[in-house]
Amino acid sequence: NYTEDVPSVNSSVIIMDYAEAVVHGIDALENSGCGRIALLGAYPDSEPDKVKCVSFVKNRIKAGIIKPEEDIFTVDGSLGECIEKFCRVNEKYDSVICCNDLAAVALSRAANDGRTGKKQVAGFADSLISDFSILVPGIITLSAEHGEFGRQAVRLVSWLQKSKTELSVTVRVPAKESAEESRSVNAF
Repeated sequence: NYTEDVPSVNSSVIIMDYAEAVVHGIDALENSGCGRIALLGAYPDSEPDKVKCVSFVKNRIKAGIIKPEEDIFTVDGSLGECIEKFCRVNEKYDSVICCNDLAAVALSRAANDGRTGKKQVAGFADSLISDFSILVPGIITLSAEHGEFGRQAVRLVSWLQKSKTELSVTVRVPAKESAEESRSVNAF
């Protein structure tokens, strides 16, 4: 799903555009009436999560938020510790973007246990792998445009087969927001 920006010699990659996906998540949350948004479950050593954090900060600064990096909850120890850190200040937020499906499930459990109030949640999940809406009802899912992955892969292979030069290519595929789940507000 993600590799470094410059692939090794003679390799090419197709990746989801995580920066754009974060913006889609923020837009979807704002369109459902939310504005105090946290980013939850970012792993500091994860390249995709670094991209998500940078995109989140840039977007929130444009929105006039002061110190948006304080709205990012990273997994510095365990995911449980990250969730507990969020639970201590959760009243500041009306919505959350979860960096991965495990963070969304952990947040959902915390809400079910009464440790957080109701939040609208957006998260990175792959609906082709699992029916994520069962685990976290009402989540706005941000996932890869799988059809576009296929189209780009065919184009890339075709182009590389015709080319006499050795070249590495990185293709970014846009994310899509799940329209069905995004209709429900205050999921838990």
